[in-house]
Amino acid sequence: MFSRPSYIARNLAEKAHEGQFRRDGETRYFNHVEWVAIITARRGGTDEEIAAAYLHDTLEQTTLTVEDMRKAGIPETAIEAVKLLTLDKSQTYMWNIDRIVSSGNEIARNVKIADNLANLSDDPTDAQILKYAKSLKKLMISKIGKKLHIETINWETLGLFDRLDSDTMEEE
Repeated sequence: MFSRPSYIARNLAEKAHEGQFRRDGETRYFNHVEWVAIITARRGGTDEEIAAAYLHDTLEQTTLTVEDMRKAGIPETAIEAVKLLTLDKSQTYMWNIDRIVSSGNEIARNVKIADNLANLSDDPTDAQILKYAKSLKKLMISKIGKKLHIETINWETLGLFDRLDSDTMEEE
């Protein structure tokens, strides 16, 4: 039996998402979770990041709890990331992205990047494409800024990403 957090998380997530399906009503929801974990791994993610990737939607969409994760042996760093990745449905999607960015939690940021990339590969609507692009912009700029030790990057003054900042853009 494997004891690495990513293997434990995979098993927890697969059981927790049992019977759930994606938008098309046919694809198992777990396929999305696994794709997020694969993208995270391919981007050089640590075992804890991969564990958080597997669990990123569990608190929001299943009955799995933080205590269940602890009892199973999931590291606190992965659990903290999962908590940050859990949408506060009383807020907008971009508010939730800003919360991840402002937290400075690299695990949550890296998993959310993978989640957005996975969502873009799942036949998104035009509105979803714009939402995920705007999210990726914020997440990637914060990642670049951290690597360069820059607190704020004002890409807008360079004329980049103008379309993504449009006030006319609708959030889903």
